[in-house]
Amino acid sequence: MRYVERRRGVCGGAAVVAGSRTPVWMLTEAYLRGRGSVNAVGRAFPQRSRAEILAALLYFEEHRREILAQIRAATQERRRAAATTARWLRGRRAASRAG
Repeated sequence: MRYVERRRGVCGGAAVVAGSRTPVWMLTEAYLRGRGSVNAVGRAFPQRSRAEILAALLYFEEHRREILAQIRAATQERRRAAATTARWLRGRRAASRAG
């Protein structure tokens, strides 16, 4: 059985767990943040089987540059979103103080 696939129109063409919209980079990021624990990934993504997680990690090993680039891009996007939210909140606070 194939556990990792790419489908046009799903997650921008990134590798995903077959039949899902869970990107390999997301499982890999959870693995790396969980200090290399497959169990930690399983707790973070209970809908994914151990076999799917292991297949995603194998894909990462075989396509390391691609997956790390996707993790970096996602991290940058989260930072941009956090900065935008912080600016918006400061503006709301200033507006409510003004009156």
